[in-house]
Amino acid sequence: MPNTITVWGPRGKRITQGRFVRAAHVIFKKLPIHKRSVDIFLLPGRDMVHLKQRSFPHLPKHTKPGMHARSTSVDVLSFPAPKDFPDPERRHASLGEVYVNYDMWSRNAQHGIMLLAHGMLHLLGYDHVRDRDTVRMERLERKLWDRIVRSG
Repeated sequence: MPNTITVWGPRGKRITQGRFVRAAHVIFKKLPIHKRSVDIFLLPGRDMVHLKQRSFPHLPKHTKPGMHARSTSVDVLSFPAPKDFPDPERRHASLGEVYVNYDMWSRNAQHGIMLLAHGMLHLLGYDHVRDRDTVRMERLERKLWDRIVRSG
């Protein structure tokens, strides 16, 4: 049984084709994900900031580099689904949700696709708290990008 990816555009409409959707499928296929679903949302930048502020109200306005902050610009947010969370409307257990800044993606599609790869890795438990974790994530992101480029 294949994985399920649903991509939602900035106006809440489901997107079924295009470069971003193709990249999402390549990323999903390359990562060790089996019989899972994921929802990917492209949101305008101001909505990304509001989502982050609502989701992380305890965060200070400024933190160390690489850490979450309540900033004026948000590129990607990931929300892993709780383990074994039941979702009767889906055939697969949810891996979680990834939110990508639509404004950033529309200005630079390659950057937007890299943000998607970054968000997907967060759903799988990768982080960038320590330097070696950052290096590991960046290496995986480059491999995913190479795979996307080769797939056309």
